[in-house]
Amino acid sequence: MVPFFALAGGIVFFLSRVNPEDVAIPDEEPEREPEPQTLEEQQLDEFVETDRVILEISATLRPLVKQQRKGITDRVAEMRRELTRKHGLWVPLVRIRETVDTDANSYRMLITGRQVADGAIRPDLMLMIGEGRSGLEIEGEETIEPAFGLKARWITPGWKARAELAGYAVVDAVSVLITHLGEVLRSHAHETLSREDLQQMINKVRETHPSLVEELKPEALKASVLHQVVTRLLRERVPVTNLPRILEAALNQAAQHGSDPVALTESVRDELGPMICNRYRDEEGRIRVIVMEPGAEAGLQELLRDRQCLALGPKQLERLLQFFSAEWQKRLRPGSLCVC
Repeated sequence: MVPFFALAGGIVFFLSRVNPEDVAIPDEEPEREPEPQTLEEQQLDEFVETDRVILEISATLRPLVKQQRKGITDRVAEMRRELTRKHGLWVPLVRIRETVDTDANSYRMLITGRQVADGAIRPDLMLMIGEGRSGLEIEGEETIEPAFGLKARWITPGWKARAELAGYAVVDAVSVLITHLGEVLRSHAHETLSREDLQQMINKVRETHPSLVEELKPEALKASVLHQVVTRLLRERVPVTNLPRILEAALNQAAQHGSDPVALTESVRDELGPMICNRYRDEEGRIRVIVMEPGAEAGLQELLRDRQCLALGPKQLERLLQFFSAEWQKRLRPGSLCVC
């Protein structure tokens, strides 16, 4: 038997005599570059619009996209998180792209390929919003704040301190665009949730509520009906972050209402009542409401067509809306919320 130390010494001697250049080292296989798309594939990508939300900006707004101090890209990410946390909305990724089809400093917002809003900002100026509470003169360019339609004025940064002293709200140009985008997404939240998005959310729920998701079978509740229920809730600005509770409510009511998404949504909304109402509580836990006289409410219920459309003439409907608006304004106090 060869002693261990003798064997080790022989190996060391052999390695010392070997020329490193004589040792063949296999070359690493170079990374393959992705094959370029064919013309047909490029045309298909352009034809099939996959982005639910698109923000198109003019070339003059390009420097604002990734500026050092929180550009549009960073602010969009913050806005998406805020809408989810504060309002319980699902907000998909927002694609930002440059276009030559808009005027300088302009932008437009597309939901599922359809333009739903547009506007213009002044990157070098700040927006002064409101009426103000003093007679201080402030020079600026008259305009309308795009998110809420308020009177506003573009001013130079040098007027900011004077404007704030006069009681105006003053924001930078990127904040104007992001606020507008946030309000558009809130209004169109029901259009931004695709079935694929809903399925991904359900897969996430499966991690903590496996038995609940296991009950979501076509014979119990069709995926298409569930999607319509969730989008109808989003249309009413009902938070959907508590998806397990919504799934439970939908399954509980599905046996009674079957594949009727309208009736099912109404029943689910009833079960979610405490969660919905909690959003409108004041600091003392109270909810301020405006209710209708029972006879008037019963009359309106009879005028409902297919539980969706109120069969009222234009003049009658206008008077009804004016009445509700007047009552709302009379009872709405600063810092409080009312629910009709």
